[in-house]
Amino acid sequence: DILEPDCLEHCLELCTSEDLDYVTFDAVSFDEQGETDSNFKYQRSGLIREDLIWDSRELLRHSLENDTFKSSSCIFLSKRKLLEDNHIRFPEGIIHEDNYFVLKLMLCADKCRYLAREYFRRRVRPGSTMTNSFSIRNIKGYVRVSQEVKSMEKSFPQFKDLIELFLHKTFNSVVWLSHRLSPTANLII
Repeated sequence: DILEPDCLEHCLELCTSEDLDYVTFDAVSFDEQGETDSNFKYQRSGLIREDLIWDSRELLRHSLENDTFKSSSCIFLSKRKLLEDNHIRFPEGIIHEDNYFVLKLMLCADKCRYLAREYFRRRVRPGSTMTNSFSIRNIKGYVRVSQEVKSMEKSFPQFKDLIELFLHKTFNSVVWLSHRLSPTANLII
């Protein structure tokens, strides 16, 4: 993967000058031949206002309601103190852990900005976790993430509606993706 040379400097400058908890930006995916891979879309330009300092929960709601939510932690630059103070970590031993991480980040943060810049270049490789066929392993990962997310309601009862919206969107996506399961898949979860 590649991070554009001016990404950290620009994002850090914004976070510092505007006292932001995080900045999120766009990404583009490319394959082994260097060609753009349109299967993984991270562009939100024109769909999220970049001239605003957002309340993070408002940006989360906007992103979920307008299908612009991106769970890749690679497109966020956040304050380390925010991560430490709120114990924002990746759940271990599962796939799709970014979903949990990004949701908790957005719930815990206050001020943020969106930049319509493709600062991150994601290399898509054949045989990687994200390019392998959708399988029961994916479903197990989403179930575990959803259990972790559901448990957040105890810590964030004021954001129960956002958590439920996130779970609704996630399960709709999983159900849609499950049509790609092999007919011989072992469905025991």
